[in-house]
Amino acid sequence: MLRRALAGRGHDVVVLSRRPARLEPGVRHRVWDGRTLGDWASELDGAGAVINLAGLSVSCRYTDENLRQMMDSRVGSTQSVGEAIGRDEAQVPSNWDEAAEDLVRGQGPTGGGTRVVATARALP
Repeated sequence: MLRRALAGRGHDVVVLSRRPARLEPGVRHRVWDGRTLGDWASELDGAGAVINLAGLSVSCRYTDENLRQMMDSRVGSTQSVGEAIGRDEAQVPSNWDEAAEDLVRGQGPTGGGTRVVATARALP
C-alpha cells in the first residue's frame, strides 16, 4: 500500500476517509466525508504532497447512475481539497495529485521528513 511505503520511508502520513480504519504505525487518520471542508483541512498545510484517491469504485456496472456517481464523487472531492488548499490561511502543499482510481506509478517521494496526506474513498 502507498501509505505503508510512505510511512516506512519516514514520511508523516495522514489518511482522510469516512471511517476510521486500522492503520500502520506512523499513519494518522482524520474523518472526512469527501465533499465538505472541515477541520481536516489544516492537515494539508505545508504538506509535501496531497494525493487524492477519493471516488466511487470503478468496479461496478457502468449504468448511467453509477457513471454519474463516479464523476460526482471525484469532482466533489477535488473541489473540497481545492477549497482547503485555497483557504486564506493555508500553507500551500508542495505537490497535489488527483489520482482517483488511477494507477500509482513510479517511485514516489523519496527521503524522510515530508508530510504526505492521502485521501481515501469518499463513497463506498
